[in-house]
Amino acid sequence: MIRTSNLPSYIHNPGSTPLKYMTIGSLVEEAAKTYDQVTALVSVFDRRRLTYAEVLRQSDKLAAGLISLGLKKGDRLGLWAPNITEWAIAFFASARAGFITVALNPTYQADELRYCLNKCGVKALICMDEYKSLNFYDILCRLLPELKTCDAKSFSSDIVPTLKTVISISHTPLSGAYNYYQVVEMANLADVTKIGEDQRRISPDDICNIQYSSGTTGKP
Repeated sequence: MIRTSNLPSYIHNPGSTPLKYMTIGSLVEEAAKTYDQVTALVSVFDRRRLTYAEVLRQSDKLAAGLISLGLKKGDRLGLWAPNITEWAIAFFASARAGFITVALNPTYQADELRYCLNKCGVKALICMDEYKSLNFYDILCRLLPELKTCDAKSFSSDIVPTLKTVISISHTPLSGAYNYYQVVEMANLADVTKIGEDQRRISPDDICNIQYSSGTTGKP
């Protein structure tokens, strides 16, 4: 990829290894081509292993599924879940599609979640259903009571006006939310292939992630 800018951070205190002007999405693809069937991800939580090729394949399928739901390059995608396989896949999918990931602390309660979603203008939220003692869906329903009475396609909330889509990492249907695993399978092969073809539209200088700091006082 040809560098299109010369920001000060690129030339200040250069290291011994030349800077690779690449996106995270391109790095995922390069790793899949280089290492293919080598294990890339090990999840002790759910006893799963994914190869580099499988990480790329699942990421592109999810990216295409999210685009089919109406997300576009530059949209904010909230990611509210613990350290699980789906978190990694969702992050890479977001990078491959040109979305901006908003990584949310999995211990957030309703007020903190509302603040962050509104502050960033999150358009879609991927969240866990429950994990250990945390019930993410219950917290979300306290913030967005509309979830309990609508289907996924018609969800809308005055509390978080920018949020149009909720996707739950769950093996059971939840009111108002799309199912993560169904979204992964939503797009056709042509749409999945197009994710790879569209990588040239994404620049290393594009925003990829908004990361909130954590603390014991004040807002995130």
